[in-house]
Amino acid sequence: MSHNGIRNLAMAALILGSTLGMDATTPPSSPQESMDSLVLSMSTDRAPLFEGALDIASVALKRGHPVTLLLRLDAIKVAVARNSYPVRDTSLAARLSAFMGAGGKVIAGGGCMKDMGLTPRDLLPGVTVGTPDLVMGTLFRKDTKILSY
Repeated sequence: MSHNGIRNLAMAALILGSTLGMDATTPPSSPQESMDSLVLSMSTDRAPLFEGALDIASVALKRGHPVTLLLRLDAIKVAVARNSYPVRDTSLAARLSAFMGAGGKVIAGGGCMKDMGLTPRDLLPGVTVGTPDLVMGTLFRKDTKILSY
């Protein structure tokens, strides 16, 4: 993703946080938006960008939206258990695990995993390997919004 794309995500996270008056750890007030599903399609393992997307996903999840992270290309590396991506006082793996523990779904693209030589055993617990039916069913579910990073 370009420098402008990263800046735009950072701005979206800032606007989201300031508009909602909360950060990713603040309990939500009564949401005013409809409860559409949210899919964040991730293709990068760049920690600041991935962390910003996780912030948005976590706030949406806390507000009651069903949220799925679809990991493709380099983003799958974040879900590999042996990899470390430190952020602040934690790691992206810990943040991803907490997201799944709170009810978020994480799908790692099966074709990308195969190309990378990865198996389901390489992934963090709770990450699902994507199949064409699962991915298409997630993306084309009625009332679903998709953000791509």
